[in-house]
Amino acid sequence: MGILLGILGVICLGYYAACVRYAGVRVSMLWIWPAAGIGFWVLAAAGQFECFREMVRQIPPELRLTAGVFVLLAVTAFLVLTGLVLSAMRMQGEKGLDVLVILGCQVKGRVPSRALLGRLQTAEKYLKQNPETLAILSGGQGYGEEITEAACMRQWLESHGIADNRLILEEQSTSTAENLIFCLKILKKREAGKCWKVGIVTNHFHMYRSLKIAEKKGYGDVCGLSAPGGSVLVPHYILREAVAVLKERICGNI
Repeated sequence: MGILLGILGVICLGYYAACVRYAGVRVSMLWIWPAAGIGFWVLAAAGQFECFREMVRQIPPELRLTAGVFVLLAVTAFLVLTGLVLSAMRMQGEKGLDVLVILGCQVKGRVPSRALLGRLQTAEKYLKQNPETLAILSGGQGYGEEITEAACMRQWLESHGIADNRLILEEQSTSTAENLIFCLKILKKREAGKCWKVGIVTNHFHMYRSLKIAEKKGYGDVCGLSAPGGSVLVPHYILREAVAVLKERICGNI
């Protein structure tokens, strides 16, 4: 068991190093990998001491059983949430949508991050194939961003041949839930009572949560257009999304 824990520690720390090399240290929740790696190493080292093994043996059987059941339930819940995230990763939308809602993502200064670039490239391809479709660009301005995410998306899409009169900006949101709430308000204000056919554009790992929030907030005819994500970071993003889905459920957004 000690060897297995040691190997898991190496894998976690190695993956963390690869993620930092790929995207830097500012990726949300990236700290979980070195924390897990160090935790595995501590357990592996502690297991080599007889005093630690004796302390474990002194724990009442009932308490050990309770802890085991809790761990089993937690692992099961995580696997179910991960499965839900994976289930929506291949969505390709449908032709002739009224509007795309392109969810914002990190902007580095004035330049889209890799994740945002994937969303923009997916939206560009769709908008060129469906010239009647409008697009709402949704995202405010966060730390390290010189312009809003929506403004960055407009600049990129215009530079790639998408006409400005097809682009609608939403520049106040700071979360996925706000993205979708504020965009729905724009649609209702633009033409009250219309049943808009909406496609949500976001990275594949983010699609399940986005669609479930959209359904909860009152989007009617809605589908997803999955964009690629950073290849190295995909395992991290999937883990993070599983946690985020649980959080949104607790907050009532799903």
